[in-house]
Amino acid sequence: AVAQGLAAQQMAGFLNTLSVSAYIKHRKLLLDLFAFAGHQGYVQSNPVAMTLAKSDSQRQKKRKRHTIEGFHAIYQVAEPWLQRAMDIAVRSLQREGDLTSLHKDQVNLERGTIRILQHKTKQYREPVYIEIQMGPELEAVIRACLGTGIPCPYLIHRRPLRQLPANKRTNKRHPFAVTEDYLSKAFAKARDQSGAYDDMKPGEKPSFHDLRALGEWLYEKAGYSAEYINALGGWASNKMREHYGEGHEEKAPKVVQAGLSFPELTPNLPRK
Repeated sequence: AVAQGLAAQQMAGFLNTLSVSAYIKHRKLLLDLFAFAGHQGYVQSNPVAMTLAKSDSQRQKKRKRHTIEGFHAIYQVAEPWLQRAMDIAVRSLQREGDLTSLHKDQVNLERGTIRILQHKTKQYREPVYIEIQMGPELEAVIRACLGTGIPCPYLIHRRPLRQLPANKRTNKRHPFAVTEDYLSKAFAKARDQSGAYDDMKPGEKPSFHDLRALGEWLYEKAGYSAEYINALGGWASNKMREHYGEGHEEKAPKVVQAGLSFPELTPNLPRK
């Protein structure tokens, strides 16, 4: 009994170091592993069963929403590459992973489009594949990304101030490319440096990912339909994918637009 209690204490100590989401996933995996070990006769009891079970309701994010004033404050202290990433995010409603993997080959300036296969949906029965028709503001930002003079095939890029260690270079698509993790951390650093949301607790401050929600709200405020916003943001659903025919070897991308003007965010960008 003492040994069982110590094992349960060790499991609880490990699980308690994790976020709620990771806690739930790891606890389930450990429960299954010890259940299998019990069936095979390796252990007499399952110590994970004695740990606290957490529910999905505890996963709910505490983060609050971005404000236009907060966006402005962060934008003013952000480096140019981060400003461009913010501009693209709030207009295209794309996730960090899709933004940092945007390749220049996905841009067609003659047609004014960007094609995106959203990485989070690759394992879906019907992955989300969209072609964004750029409005003048989004196109201006994309052209700025293409015109930095930095030799990198990815739209979101920066020239590091110092050479990266060899182990980190091997984990990057390109020496000047920005990783998803670095984008999130750089934004959080600029956010805190700007003083925006200083009245909030650390866990409440909105992240780079929450720029999607700000963009969505601005589109809604401008009168765009939920269907339009869902298509642009790539929120996967069977209904949204009904326009695709069955039995084709290759499906055409969902054509969406990102043409809304956001003068309250970046007034220096060109307007219609």
